Amino acid sequence: MGNKRIRPQFLTIILLAALVVIALPAGAVNGTISIGYRGSGEAYIGETIVFDGINTFSGTTLARITGPGLPPEGVPIYNLNGKAGSGNSIPVDSTGSWKFGYYTGTIRGIEKLRTARYTITVFDNTCPDETAEVSVLLKIPAFYVVASSSTAIYGDYVQLTGYAERDVTSVNFIITNEAGNIVNQYDSSVSSSGYFNRGFHVNMEPGVYTITMTSPSVRTTSSNYLVVETVPGQAASPVPAIPGSATIGPGPAVPPVTEPVDTGTGSISVTSSPLGATVFLDSAMMGQTPYELDQVSSGNHLVEIRAPGYQTYSEQVTVRNGDAKNVSTILSKTSASTPLSPCTVLGAMLVSLALILATVRRRIP
Repeated sequence: MGNKRIRPQFLTIILLAALVVIALPAGAVNGTISIGYRGSGEAYIGETIVFDGINTFSGTTLARITGPGLPPEGVPIYNLNGKAGSGNSIPVDSTGSWKFGYYTGTIRGIEKLRTARYTITVFDNTCPDETAEVSVLLKIPAFYVVASSSTAIYGDYVQLTGYAERDVTSVNFIITNEAGNIVNQYDSSVSSSGYFNRGFHVNMEPGVYTITMTSPSVRTTSSNYLVVETVPGQAASPVPAIPGSATIGPGPAVPPVTEPVDTGTGSISVTSSPLGATVFLDSAMMGQTPYELDQVSSGNHLVEIRAPGYQTYSEQVTVRNGDAKNVSTILSKTSASTPLSPCTVLGAMLVSLALILATVRRRIP
């Protein structure tokens, strides 16, 4: 029985079928993407929320946030001023699993957040329509200070009272004059219920003074005013009104100190293996490793190191005035190959079959 000639039309049909299968829309690719979180589903701004999930589409996962005051398309979770619809990358391991701690204290544009419920959405970079989302309640801690009384003369006993939510155990008060110079600084413990009371004897010249309260536990600050009069009823200058309430109670006096607030800068030296990885500081691209981040403001910062074919490395770095921090890592390679979808595999098989049939056809006399 002789060999039969394969019709050219049959080869054409096979090739067209292969092309159609390969060109199927991304939505036809099989895969799973999900997101979950650890905890009660609510957190104070400044705390860390742990999210995890899987992405078996391409392994390139991005995250964005939506909510009150933010674009409906969402913005990157670490940059509320970023491009609408874009997101920050999340490292995914070879099994398609991912996990990251969302440190809300280093969000760029954090002033846009309020006490409200926000939605965190993860999506696949190559299949952006493949998404998963979860909502969390973000809360601004109650944090305020009131001077009682708000007017005084030299030698009077003034009490600083107020409230500090979110498990704050201590607060610091900085008193500055109208020129912005620090004249006094005091510390106070905070009760388990959140209330505090700190007293001191007025030792300042007549004038208007600003009382600023801070705490190492939160990024929020609270301000109020104290007027020191020449004689009762004669203020040195007008004072802006700040609402608040006072709670009276005793408190010891503390000698004045004039130590400046840490508003300086430091540096972060970033190295990686391999060299040439891209360095991001608080979601902003800075340069390639090895790279020296100069004039970094005091506070908490997110350093990310990214390179094609490697998992992103992230590290929280706390910088104080004069610090010289180092961030160094050996980047982990992503999986050797991204899992192929069934459609892609089938398309490749059809193309191979067509090529084999074409070869056989040329060999038939």
